Amino acid sequence: MLAQINKIPKPILVTVVLVVGVIAILLADPPNDVCDAQLNLFFKSQAGKISSVRGKVGSLLARTAKYCGEAKSYGGCVEFHNTLREILKDLNSISSECTAKVISNENIQMILKESMTLMVKSAWGEAPPELGPNVYGWMTMSEFAVFCGLQRRVYEYTDDEIWEAWVRSIIAKLPQSNTLLFNESFQRSLFSLRCESISNL
Repeated sequence: MLAQINKIPKPILVTVVLVVGVIAILLADPPNDVCDAQLNLFFKSQAGKISSVRGKVGSLLARTAKYCGEAKSYGGCVEFHNTLREILKDLNSISSECTAKVISNENIQMILKESMTLMVKSAWGEAPPELGPNVYGWMTMSEFAVFCGLQRRVYEYTDDEIWEAWVRSIIAKLPQSNTLLFNESFQRSLFSLRCESISNL
């Protein structure tokens, strides 16, 4: 075998080795398409916002979410909601042909869902809210727009059955929700918002 290889002219042998090497590299790490490039660009633009800076400081979203969860008030959640607005704004800048690939990314879906969960908990409070004008606590149209913006992006890329199972799991964890039927809890939760009547974000 070695003797046969030695008989091959060196220029041809070098060319073959280079071609095989390039093919191996391409198979191991295929080039990104346009949508992969946009996804990578999105994550780079969000450095510090949804990811920590050099592993030393927690992301802005994580820090503001923690404060919002502890404060459970309008003032305590303003920065968290503003951060979400900026993230949604950047997601809106993704080209239409790449929107599905970017927003359905596992990490992005996790960020959107965790943010929605915190908003649902904040609106609910420590006990099932009474039906009426204050059913969503201190939240206003501004917060509703953020929540609906998140919901649109999650729901659009989630199967109906998976979406329903997820909503039920979140509602089941709300304080004292087990004292009500699911539909009663749902009507008192932020999930019952009629997002079709709320401006896009």
